[in-house]
Amino acid sequence: MCFGFASWTLPVAFDKIFTMKTVDAPRKLKETVTSAARDLGVSENDLMTNAVVFYLSALKKNQSLKDELRMWDDASAADLAAFERSLA
Repeated sequence: MCFGFASWTLPVAFDKIFTMKTVDAPRKLKETVTSAARDLGVSENDLMTNAVVFYLSALKKNQSLKDELRMWDDASAADLAAFERSLA
């Protein structure tokens, strides 16, 4: 353990192949995770693994929403341009 940091070994996916990677986190986070894991009756590694999987899933959904909104914005701009050309 580094000064002020804690480490966990978590699964990391690269092209759908999972490997294990050790990550460092601030000591305050380690204390929070330790307490939450104890309260929930799960291991710290299980809690961190599930938290990372959940977070990455949320990021992916957010990116999908941004992509869809960008697509609608592009389509709207193209439709407006076509409408304006039809008026001329």
